[in-house]
Amino acid sequence: MADKYHDLSRAQLTRDYLHANSTTHDFLFGALAELVDNARDATATQLNIYTEMIEELKGGLALCFLDDGVGMDPSEAVDVIHLGKSVKRASDPPFSGQYGNGLKSGTMRIGMDFMLFTKKSNTLTCILVSRTFYENEGIDEVIVPVPSWYVSTQESIKNDPKFSLEMALIYKYSPFNTELEVLEQFCKITGSSGTLVIIYNLKLNDDGELELDIKTDPSDILLTGMKRNEVQPERYSFKAYSAILYIDPQMKIFIQGQRVHTKPLFFSLYRPRKYTYFSKGFKVRILREVKEAELAVKIEEKMQEVKFKMGELEKTCGNGIESQNDFKLANALMKLSELQSDVDRKKKLHQEKRRALEKINNLTFIFGMNIEKRNCDGMFIYNNSRLIKMYKRIGVQLNCKLRSCDGVVGLVDVPTVMMAPTLNKQDFANAREYHNLLKIMGQFMLQYWKDLGIAQMGVTKFWNEFGYLSTNWNSLPSNALQYRRKRAMEIQVTVQCDLCLRWRTLPSNLDVNDRVLPDIWVCSMNQNLQQNRCDIPEQLPHIPLGTMKTRSLLSTEKQALLEKSIQRHWEKMASLPFQKTLPTEPLMRRLPSDLSNECISKKRRRSAFQDACCTNSNALERVWFFSNKCLKTSSGCEKASRVHGKFRPSVMGSEKQFSSLVHSAEERSIARSLWVPVNVCDTSANNKYMVQTLIKEEPKNEDIVESVCKPCIQWEVKENVIVRSDTVSIVEQVDLTKPIVNHGTVEGIVTCFRNLLSHFVPPNYCIPKEQLNHLTAEELVTFPMHNYFMHYEKSLRKQLQSSAESAISRAQGLEEKMQQVERRLQETKEKLKYYERVVAQLLNKFHTATF
Repeated sequence: MADKYHDLSRAQLTRDYLHANSTTHDFLFGALAELVDNARDATATQLNIYTEMIEELKGGLALCFLDDGVGMDPSEAVDVIHLGKSVKRASDPPFSGQYGNGLKSGTMRIGMDFMLFTKKSNTLTCILVSRTFYENEGIDEVIVPVPSWYVSTQESIKNDPKFSLEMALIYKYSPFNTELEVLEQFCKITGSSGTLVIIYNLKLNDDGELELDIKTDPSDILLTGMKRNEVQPERYSFKAYSAILYIDPQMKIFIQGQRVHTKPLFFSLYRPRKYTYFSKGFKVRILREVKEAELAVKIEEKMQEVKFKMGELEKTCGNGIESQNDFKLANALMKLSELQSDVDRKKKLHQEKRRALEKINNLTFIFGMNIEKRNCDGMFIYNNSRLIKMYKRIGVQLNCKLRSCDGVVGLVDVPTVMMAPTLNKQDFANAREYHNLLKIMGQFMLQYWKDLGIAQMGVTKFWNEFGYLSTNWNSLPSNALQYRRKRAMEIQVTVQCDLCLRWRTLPSNLDVNDRVLPDIWVCSMNQNLQQNRCDIPEQLPHIPLGTMKTRSLLSTEKQALLEKSIQRHWEKMASLPFQKTLPTEPLMRRLPSDLSNECISKKRRRSAFQDACCTNSNALERVWFFSNKCLKTSSGCEKASRVHGKFRPSVMGSEKQFSSLVHSAEERSIARSLWVPVNVCDTSANNKYMVQTLIKEEPKNEDIVESVCKPCIQWEVKENVIVRSDTVSIVEQVDLTKPIVNHGTVEGIVTCFRNLLSHFVPPNYCIPKEQLNHLTAEELVTFPMHNYFMHYEKSLRKQLQSSAESAISRAQGLEEKMQQVERRLQETKEKLKYYERVVAQLLNKFHTATF
């Protein structure tokens, strides 16, 4: 296919693009995380990140990433240097890498040059990408040496002039001067497979210092000069950042030889709670993928063309057996089989995308309070378990004056099928859907804040309990023993085993000083006997499920709900019998045909009154117009009716009928806001129509007269008497002012109130409990409820206050006793030391006297 376009110009990759591509990583740790993602995607179980001091290099050191993943053979390694080419895109489950760009952009952001050493099966492959080489040689293209060797013999796979030239470039533009030094790097890969990436000629700041600081903390990699400016350690410490990089860490990470203790965010929070959000939104990405799959399926047309050509060749081969035609036939058959398999795969993919489009998405939000460091709050947003955003403050957290929801940490893992990340994995590609997600999370976070009841307790009082005694929000909590114990008792320690990678919960009675864990921790070190073996399944702490009580809908959700309501309305109206239709596609309903035969009962006098007001004589019909913008009226309207007074929808028989079509309260509130008050009559041709919308005012106790333009039938409603103008006959006098009284219901309500009052009797109340059980309905009406419950609340507060004071006094007594015991213990230790010295002196005197 490409032969047809042989003479056309082609785009080429220049050396400047390597630098331009690397600038997508404005956060340097995001560039380092790209190499961690590659190791994770290669199913590595261990990743070592370390530095090697090499004085002749710029910066004096090289940064190395060594993993024990699956590695690459020479053909796979060549694909690595192709920008945008990745086999991970079609993987299931999806990998962290999707774009085929992370290795190039990440390494070029950290340094000028990098070398990749990979081992797989019986092959060793080396790759050199050097911007120093391109600049020194004046080369505008990206030339990449890729030599390879056999593992067993360590001989080059292709011993030709190309291999010699590649090795000469490696000797000149890498830290290794001989082939032996190059092969020694493969010895660092101790397993049967793995990959080593060495980045050198690291980039410097404007002041000439390295961007990465390895001197301040030899066990970590820091950002130069950032520690004194940032509050969150994840923004300046790569060890802290890599500890929360994944929700489900499946790989042990070592930085400068020390183990990174992964941190389960949702188990390190105070009173965590999870909420489930169901939505049919967030479909922009899957809609695009469905369209792409539909276009890909059209390749079947090419397959039909190949089948036709194959038939022609078969005829030619049948007439005269020619070797050339046989060769063409074999090629056609091969191409046909390839196209058929491609069509089958893409059809299957298209069906999967269609099913995903119809599926209801659900997200799980987890919220909790960060009592260890309250100023480190905000949302942690992951994509396929990979961190995208951290400490993102949303909703009411943006208003620093309110202090509402401050200290709350939220977490959510968004699948790629809903929202895809950007190229640098530091943001989301669809900004609109991302902001919708933040808005939804803000509403759920506010619900969590209400569920905790911190505002009722008092925000200052809540934080004082955990040692935050200063009014400065950024101040650290008190380090006093009582506050340290309080914080430690509220959060259980959860640690990951270095052998089985399962999470284990340590005993809750663990002392504060014993919570410092060693670098290597295994299940057998757990004092909890139920979780001290690697073969025991995980038993993680339970996170309670919260419920979202009210949530404001997004604009897209409102539109979808409105369209769904309209659809149900149309289906409802389509099932009803129609005699006539309006020319403008309104929603209609045929009303009763005759009033004289209607039987009106007292229990249904309101609906009977509605039916009486809505007659079908002379083709009078009631019409509702329901639109998402405004009321649309027929162009044939000539004269409007007069309405004296104000009608309520239920009086004219519309509210109940409307409620039967719009089911939920949210739909009714949306739909009701779209009604426009209009009264119109259509006198076109011989059809007489009355068109009236909902009016939301309450009816007044005044005469209501509704008249329709002639020759329509006129109705008059005076003093609750319905009169038809042509017959002037009284139908029935309907009394709408008196309520219906059900004595059984009243007695039930009275009994419920008696039980309620007797259950909450305050101590020493003026009315005894026996008298409360015999109160009549009239006495209950005049009963001082407010005073009654004020007494109950005061007594309850006194009991709680006394309990709290007694608990505090007991705690203080225990604290004093413990201090006394500690003093006695210290005195005993000093006496013991004194006696040990006396005994030693006596023994020395005894030995001296003896000898």
